[in-house]
Amino acid sequence: MKKRLNIGIENFKKLIDGNYYYVDQTDMIRELLSGGDAVSLITRPRRFGKTLGLSMLRYFFEINTDNENERLFDGLKITEYSHYRDHIGKYPVIHISFKGTKQLTLENSLFQIYKIIASEYIRHIEAVKSYGYFESQIEAILNCTEESRIYDTSLHLLSKILFEYYKVPTIILIDEYDVPLENAFFRGFYDEMLVFIRTLFETGLKTNDYLEFAVLTGCLRISKESVFTGLNNFAVFSMYNVPYIDKFGFTEVSVRSMVQYYDLGNDVLDHLKKWYDGYHFNDIEVYNPWSVLNAVKVANYDKERGLLSEKNYLMPFWSNTSSNDIVEYLLRHADDTTNGFIDVLLDGGSVRMTIKQDITFGDLRDLKTGLWSFLYYTGYLTPHSVKVINGEIIAYLKIPNEEVKLIFHKQIDVWTAEVIKDSKLDLVYKAITDGEVGILSEELSKILMKIISYNDYRESFYHGFLTGILSGMPEYAMKSNDESGYGRSDVILKHINGRRAIIFEFKYAKDEFQMVARAEEALNQIERMKYDSNLVNENFTEITKYGIAFNRKKCYIIKASQS
Repeated sequence: MKKRLNIGIENFKKLIDGNYYYVDQTDMIRELLSGGDAVSLITRPRRFGKTLGLSMLRYFFEINTDNENERLFDGLKITEYSHYRDHIGKYPVIHISFKGTKQLTLENSLFQIYKIIASEYIRHIEAVKSYGYFESQIEAILNCTEESRIYDTSLHLLSKILFEYYKVPTIILIDEYDVPLENAFFRGFYDEMLVFIRTLFETGLKTNDYLEFAVLTGCLRISKESVFTGLNNFAVFSMYNVPYIDKFGFTEVSVRSMVQYYDLGNDVLDHLKKWYDGYHFNDIEVYNPWSVLNAVKVANYDKERGLLSEKNYLMPFWSNTSSNDIVEYLLRHADDTTNGFIDVLLDGGSVRMTIKQDITFGDLRDLKTGLWSFLYYTGYLTPHSVKVINGEIIAYLKIPNEEVKLIFHKQIDVWTAEVIKDSKLDLVYKAITDGEVGILSEELSKILMKIISYNDYRESFYHGFLTGILSGMPEYAMKSNDESGYGRSDVILKHINGRRAIIFEFKYAKDEFQMVARAEEALNQIERMKYDSNLVNENFTEITKYGIAFNRKKCYIIKASQS
């Protein structure tokens, strides 16, 4: 019986004990020990295995009764390292995750952090009791006292307690360290959260004689001056650094092995590559692990039932795990130059950008470099080439795969609807009812100029664009893709008095020279397919027919004689 595929299991012990499929990343332990850094920050996009990686470190290093955790690593890569037994099960470990700290207010966000810290004290309750259970600060932490100064030195204090209990320095593991800061930026209390996080880290990581080493993970490389002020022996490992380069995300070899293990065939492998591959970490090509696991699980389930179909397993799994605030921010604040860059990206091209190595959330406001650095670090863009020029990182960024492109498309759809809602459409509606095709073409083109359209210019984009506009037309009810005659018309408007109706059919023209012919083709389709037959049967006496051709951000409209 084949191993099960895990979806959302981020506890290493549970994954191994549950006989789940595991892509072996334990060689990361050897790299960590060889590096010798006091504090390591590893940045990767969300859902790329950071949480599972830290869980694996905890179960390897943490002191446990009778070395019970050692069996979890039997047969894994780390056991090939000759000195691994010198470290396994030898250290007290503080392991916290800020993943669940996204809240609407500063008070609620801080309280979530307080609870996370308190739970780690409780996990080490025997050591805590030996130090002095009723010591005032410890008692306040265990009771989640809502006073931030109580927690300023909480990591330092717990590491001291563990050192005195075990007589061994402590390892600190902090997962998703930047989540509270990101949430605070978008919620409007960034400065207050920054002060708390900076103090917590300075006392826990900078001036801590009880620390063996610390590992932090997150999406962003927040400026050292912003969070890690004065911290010495602090190493950052982002996506263009060699250490740990293949330890987060799946390599081509890993995905191929998984597909072969579940007997899914080369077609599935090719589809996975198109949809979830394309990330470049230094010189390694990487797949999104979250999406691959989900897709392979669905594909394997369907295969066993003889129903294997790419329509089922090629889904935007990664995009459904977050709000994609960063893409929304990009669209809302884009100027004409930025809109042009987005058009190039959606057309499969790349844009040349300077990547900031140290950023703050304030850099989001910088449309020239800061925002693009965020898109890179968070996985929405990836470099197909990187150069270092005069100490600056110059990257040619592109959208990595079909899944991420779909994220952009969906966000653009939402943003387009908002642009349409905010547009003054009186002239559009009057031109439609008056049959003024020149004015109608001009007004629709004006709105298109405000919108980032897909550069593959699918007819579905223009369909959404038109239905968004026409759905608000006063005194008319709109139907889209309504079956009539020998097919389905794009859009039909029916006046509430039951006398007048308007039919729209549109086509995409590959260039401006085809626009007239394509508009005529659309109008001929209305007649040929008899899209007005239902309207005639419903006794509509005035039926107006429009054929529209779109080319990028232009449109050409012709109108049939009224019937």
